[in-house]
Amino acid sequence: MTEKEKRKYIRVNSINLLNYVYFDKNSKEEFQGMGRTLNVSEDGLLLETNSLFKTEREVSINIGIEEEILSIYGIVIFTTRNKSGLPKAGIKFKSISDDELDILKNHIQTFQI
Repeated sequence: MTEKEKRKYIRVNSINLLNYVYFDKNSKEEFQGMGRTLNVSEDGLLLETNSLFKTEREVSINIGIEEEILSIYGIVIFTTRNKSGLPKAGIKFKSISDDELDILKNHIQTFQI
């Protein structure tokens, strides 16, 4: 018996470099850093970085998708570590422009062909 997928959008494995600003619980900048996506969907991404995030904190992300830089604002939904011990964070998008969402959708579709 297989477990039913609960995600609303398809998530595709996609490595994309990004930089982020991480905010504290008072919405003040706590630190900045670099990372990469491990997968993306229309409403979120899995981020791998050297910094450990806390859930329910906000992040501002600039991510390179194909030839474009997308500016996305999101919230940390969960955190974990990979097999090597590097932190990973599940980010749910709170704010993304329609144009940037179209770019992301097109990027995701290229993995489904």
